[in-house]
Amino acid sequence: SQELDAACAAVGHDSGPGGRRSVSGIRTGLHRLMGLPEPIGSGPTSVQRFVAGTPVMHTFSAWEGRVLAGLTGVKEQVHPAPFGPSSVLHVVRHAEIESAAVRLARHFGLSGIASFDFVMDAEGAPYLLECNPRPTPISHLGLSFGADRVGSLRCAVEGESTGGTVYGKEGWVSLFPQEFLRDPDSAFLDRVPLDIPVADDPLLKHLLHRALDADQRQRWQKRARTMRSALSPNGTA
Repeated sequence: SQELDAACAAVGHDSGPGGRRSVSGIRTGLHRLMGLPEPIGSGPTSVQRFVAGTPVMHTFSAWEGRVLAGLTGVKEQVHPAPFGPSSVLHVVRHAEIESAAVRLARHFGLSGIASFDFVMDAEGAPYLLECNPRPTPISHLGLSFGADRVGSLRCAVEGESTGGTVYGKEGWVSLFPQEFLRDPDSAFLDRVPLDIPVADDPLLKHLLHRALDADQRQRWQKRARTMRSALSPNGTA
């Protein structure tokens, strides 16, 4: 853009031979354009093409490079916006994302639980962003969608047969307290199954006191009474 070009050009002392801008000059120009402190040092700079779309995650378990179970979730709502964790997740099957995870897990010989983040454009094409080599906040939802990543990993570690790769069935889930914090009046809280540990009272109390202030807890208690029929004892509404 013209703004970026001007910001980079303003760093005259960082220009290379023939007026070409050095990597450090571009980095400094970007920081100035965004109003950020100027960078320190000369670490690597990654410049990527911006792809407008919807964030998608694929969380899976693997053993010695073989994917055991996976779940692909489209982040329909996040909190805080625009790049926060999921608050409403649409679990889908996506062949290209599943295939990419299988190839990457095989290439790196992955063992354990990990998650790949993608952005999906308007045509449904996924673009890989990063790998999180750890369990993500939705790792416990495997049983709810028929893809038990933790259980399949335990079987593999103990030498038990795991069969073929299992993928999560399609469905929706809203996450507590994220979706309530995003919008206490969210229609998703009424329409979409809610992931909340209603069967574990000590955990639920701890969660309420850590995540919500006194006014929010009072509002949640009123909201929950209208949802009581939707809350199941297995922890997910």
